Parts: sequence; C-alpha cells; structure tokens
Amino acid sequence: MDKYNSKIMLVLRDYPKARDDDRILYWTLCYLFFLTEIKEKRFGDLPQFESITRVRRHIQYKLHLYPASPEIDAKRRTHQKKYY
Repeated sequence: MDKYNSKIMLVLRDYPKARDDDRILYWTLCYLFFLTEIKEKRFGDLPQFESITRVRRHIQYKLHLYPASPEIDAKRRTHQKKYY
C-alpha cells in the first residue's frame, strides 16, 4: 500500500474531483505518474485499480485527509452499511 500512498495523496490534494470518483483518481494518477507505461502499451506495469481505491479509502477514512464531498461520502457510507 505504501508504494502508491504519496502519489495518491498528491492527486487527492491537487485534484479535488478525484476525491469523489475513483475513476478520475485512477486516470489522473496514471496520467501523472505512469504516462510512459501507457505510451509504450505496458499496461501490466500500471497499478491495479483496486489497490488505488484501497489506498484512497485508507487516506480518507483512517487518516481523515482529503475527504470526499458530503454527498458522495453519504452515498459511500450507505453502500458500506449494506455489506456489514
């Protein structure tokens, strides 16, 4: 998890829309830090989507940094309660 932690924190800090949408977070991260891999079509070298979302959840819910908008946070918590 520490492998991407600082990069994800930078994206969450500088791109507030990435706090609300994991797809925006993932593609912004890839564009900023993995553009060479994308251009060379080395897609196996890209981070796993689930790894990125796991780190985002850790940052937002355990470290209480870069929270999602209140509307998105409420939706996420509602969905989480369905599974627990």
